[in-house]
Amino acid sequence: MGRRRTWVIGVAVATLAVALVAGGGGAVATPAAVERPPVRGGVGTAEAALVADLAREPEGRVVGNRVHRPDGTVFVAVDVGVSSLSQCESGWFCLWSQTSYQGSFYYRSVVGVYDLSGTIRSVWNNRTAAARLYSNTGASSLCYLAGQRSASLSASYTTPQKVALLSGSC
Repeated sequence: MGRRRTWVIGVAVATLAVALVAGGGGAVATPAAVERPPVRGGVGTAEAALVADLAREPEGRVVGNRVHRPDGTVFVAVDVGVSSLSQCESGWFCLWSQTSYQGSFYYRSVVGVYDLSGTIRSVWNNRTAAARLYSNTGASSLCYLAGQRSASLSASYTTPQKVALLSGSC
């Protein structure tokens, strides 16, 4: 269990520079060596969440407990019960896998449209502009004005297709 493996993952480099809030500035995602931590605690641990996220979507750069994706998406792995609204910094559209801002945590921060995968049960638009969350089928959407949040999403939005971070209102 104490053995670590290093995986080299090829990442298609986008021509668009992505501002990574967590990195403190602009950056372009590049191919990176990703070291997967051993899973010590099992289900509900940050290590298990990180490994599961990398297995589901392997492209990205691991920095601590975060996976930075080429499209600007950042996945943050935390132990169950650690997530909260305090994780969601100003300028971010934040998504949690559980209701009441708990579970696995994701955020987007750059204006644009992002495909989503996985289960989302609560969101907070902690930005100064609106965001639009598209339903499971993409046939309908919810507008989240600046500062608006939902502690529990309806079933048709728990596996949303995409989110559009806007520069103004919906």
